Amino acid sequence: MTSWEYVTTPLMIHNTAAILNNWGSDGWELVQIVTNEQGGIVAYLKRPLQGAEPAAAAASAAAANGSWNDGTAAGPEGTGVPAAPGEDGTSTVVETDAR
Repeated sequence: MTSWEYVTTPLMIHNTAAILNNWGSDGWELVQIVTNEQGGIVAYLKRPLQGAEPAAAAASAAAANGSWNDGTAAGPEGTGVPAAPGEDGTSTVVETDAR
């Protein structure tokens, strides 16, 4: 049975392909793109879970603890592109079992 990890990330309309290619190079597959309440574009991605802790969850936890963020990183309303998947502090990871 395949277990999946999921992540959401904001997309900037002028740089969508670069952002999705960055995530894709790390094994993430695009599931859906939606518009959020504020009018921003959000991508939902998935990849097979390959360990005890999802990589994006570890990166999000590091971001929440401030281990990479000097306070200048851009969020959904900013203009910066996350350096790597899960490092923007806004991503959400959900683990599920495909049944």
